[in-house]
Amino acid sequence: MSRVLVIATLAFLALASGVLVWEGLATGLGHGRALAGRALWRVRLRFTAGVIIFAIVLWIAFGIVTHAW
Repeated sequence: MSRVLVIATLAFLALASGVLVWEGLATGLGHGRALAGRALWRVRLRFTAGVIIFAIVLWIAFGIVTHAW
């Protein structure tokens, strides 16, 4: 039961971080945009957080898979 909960949590975190990365890519990370400095900083921070969280999710998921073998 606990493994199912961990996998469900990882799936949720992967989806949420994917949304953050997609938002950062959709806004172009401010490249060629007339975003204010603070708004651009927030977009870049969300993108970075999304990439980091996604990397952590992959690391944990890979650890679960390799530990099972």
